[in-house]
Amino acid sequence: MYKKAKYISIFVLLLGFTMFLSGCESGSAGTDSTTYRLNAQIAGIGTITDIDSREVLTGNQDVMYSDRYLRDDRVRLRAEGAGNSEFLFWADNNVGNIYNPRQDIRMNSNKNVMAVFGGEEVFLGGYIHESAQNKNVIGFWKTINNYPYIEIYVRDTRYSYENYRYFFDAKNVDSDPNQFAIEENDQGSDSEFIAAIYRIEQPDDDEFEKILFVYADITVFHTVILESGTPENENLFNDAFTAHEEGRREDFISIVRDTIYQNRNKDIIIGSTAWPFDGSSN
Repeated sequence: MYKKAKYISIFVLLLGFTMFLSGCESGSAGTDSTTYRLNAQIAGIGTITDIDSREVLTGNQDVMYSDRYLRDDRVRLRAEGAGNSEFLFWADNNVGNIYNPRQDIRMNSNKNVMAVFGGEEVFLGGYIHESAQNKNVIGFWKTINNYPYIEIYVRDTRYSYENYRYFFDAKNVDSDPNQFAIEENDQGSDSEFIAAIYRIEQPDDDEFEKILFVYADITVFHTVILESGTPENENLFNDAFTAHEEGRREDFISIVRDTIYQNRNKDIIIGSTAWPFDGSSN
């Protein structure tokens, strides 16, 4: 009888200790206050919405939404275009499918997402994932159909204010047709689709001018940003432009690609091509 009571007492003590440990673990998990930041931004005309709360996280491409969530929270996002623009892709190679406008984000670290929108005017585009300065970047690039326009946007994800944007628009085209040259391949997806050179002016700053050498194929996007005004860079631009004017297409592409390679340790931006790309969301 004594042994039986002894065994029962030991069992009760072990059971109580186990329940105590379980209570400590659940209490610890319930009081975990670790948070991570979700940064959401758009490019073009559209919105990113929290599906569950129906809150529009961002509606202005010049303003980045930022909020903190508890660790392991799941945030369900939906990107929707507005007007004549449609969702194109997420400018983020960390999402499961960049073409899916719906994303289920698990907040196990700080997250940065950018939804890119556009219409039939977009010839091709993709996301930016690296620069010579650091690998903590997010951004996009777009070329416009039937025009030599290009837009490149890069943001350092470590800082909400560290970003820069290069673009070549109608104002530049109308002012001086000698500021760009472009070779496109519309024969399918077996080779390069674009090689180009641009002179870029920063908006509202006449003293800021850069030379961009751009090359992209079905998988990658490379551009190197060089200072204008230096003899070496001006000669490179002029050699490429002359090859383009004389119809020496292969020479033009070779000059562009060689220039990017030779300056790969300078201000180079590396991205990927969103392919196949048909100007519509999936």
